[in-house]
Amino acid sequence: ITSIIPSYGLEFGGTSVFLTGSNFINSTDLSCRFGSITITAVFLAPDTVFCISPAQAPGAVELSASNNGHIYNTARLLF
Repeated sequence: ITSIIPSYGLEFGGTSVFLTGSNFINSTDLSCRFGSITITAVFLAPDTVFCISPAQAPGAVELSASNNGHIYNTARLLF
């Protein structure tokens, strides 16, 4: 992941989040992880995926992505 747009969201969730990077795969296992909460991601292009943020306690959380639902990228950014 090289960027997150927007870089913040509402604590009750529902924010549309776009992750840019590289090597995303159009897979049914594509997912985003906001802290410890994993949600399904939508493939838009090999360099872009889309997620809807879940409800979270206020504060920053690590955001990462996975093509297979098991191995998450090591370049985690805060959301």
